Amino acid sequence: MGFRNNLLQRGIMSSDTEVIVRAAAFGKKQLAPVAMTVAATITVAAILNGLITANHAEGATQAYTLPTGEVMEAALTSFMINDDSFDFTIINLSPADANTITVTAADGFTIVGQPVVHSNQFEVSYYMGTGTFRVRKTADETFVAYRMA
Repeated sequence: MGFRNNLLQRGIMSSDTEVIVRAAAFGKKQLAPVAMTVAATITVAAILNGLITANHAEGATQAYTLPTGEVMEAALTSFMINDDSFDFTIINLSPADANTITVTAADGFTIVGQPVVHSNQFEVSYYMGTGTFRVRKTADETFVAYRMA
């Protein structure tokens, strides 16, 4: 699925020179979340989906590695220019407070902010079991993932 098709599924119409958002009354299409249960590299398709659920065995801690800048660039082709961005969220549904997910950077990616997504069982309520990241293209094959919430 190309970047343009993904934008259309999210309720955004795009051309090479502009992005037009449909009226809020139409809502936003969201495909089913991508489910992950083991340490892995997050695919570009999973990131573009916008929602990733994580559910690991009790006591398990997992690393989710972002794709390389080269892989991101190839998947997004010419539809994403410097300073364009999009968001994705990881929801940690794991059953124990020790079940954390650490988002790790691959070559061509930088993470700014807290990369650890705690379980929704974690004793400190402000973690809330989710991590929302904004991915920004900064140069060819170069991306930054900012932890927003």
